[in-house]
Amino acid sequence: MLSALISLYVTVDDGHDYNSIYLRAGNSRVSKLDCLYHHFKCPPSGIVTRHALAHAYGDMTWETILGDYDNIPNLLQNKTDLQVWHRRDPKEFTHRFNEYNKNDTQKAYPHFTNRSITAASGKCVEYDVDKEVESSKVGEISASKFKYRNQTFSDTIKIPELALGNEGTTYIYRGKAPTGAASDPRVVCGDRCMYMWVFRNKRNPKIYQCPITVGNVRNAEHLEHNVPDGVARLVAVSIALQGQFRWNSKKDRDFEQFQWYANG
Repeated sequence: MLSALISLYVTVDDGHDYNSIYLRAGNSRVSKLDCLYHHFKCPPSGIVTRHALAHAYGDMTWETILGDYDNIPNLLQNKTDLQVWHRRDPKEFTHRFNEYNKNDTQKAYPHFTNRSITAASGKCVEYDVDKEVESSKVGEISASKFKYRNQTFSDTIKIPELALGNEGTTYIYRGKAPTGAASDPRVVCGDRCMYMWVFRNKRNPKIYQCPITVGNVRNAEHLEHNVPDGVARLVAVSIALQGQFRWNSKKDRDFEQFQWYANG
């Protein structure tokens, strides 16, 4: 999630010399997340592709070296050259922002600032998945329809076959609207919080509904340091996005998306 955040950031602080602070444009290195960049046109077929339109950072996140921390003040004092840190209780990841100085002839930069941003997972709701699976479709794509339940709730979910695999995990954005405009309570849990739906296709399949909150940038000194609510929402579910929508039966755009990871 946080890896996605860095590339979605529009402008970043590019450091400072003794007299001024300057900015540089950020680089977007992720797939087109909602087709608006296509002038509202999307590829005509294939609402899900396993690799070609996968989230640009999806598999790379598994290779990221993570640091451990117990609280933010201690993290900011740490001199280890790591940008992404995590802790298990509460379950969260924190990114430390770098600072660059183009006038630094001694090459002492980049160095870490005291700015950071955290993505945290709340308590997940766990559902059992029935062994009986129905054949179905998502748009024109073959899909499996799963029944899931716990002690208080039951429902069904359709997942395209291209987004399924044994011993893997499918991350699901269940919103019909783009992340910034979503209002479905199955999807939205706050201004900067989104529910991530997860299908673990192990020997004993499970479905999880987990609230992911992306906080504000700590110690932001300039407006450009901030991450807007819309970007925070996008980041919260970014691991599930593969960049396409489909037209539903009412000829409306449906932004529900699925992403499969072999070792997730």
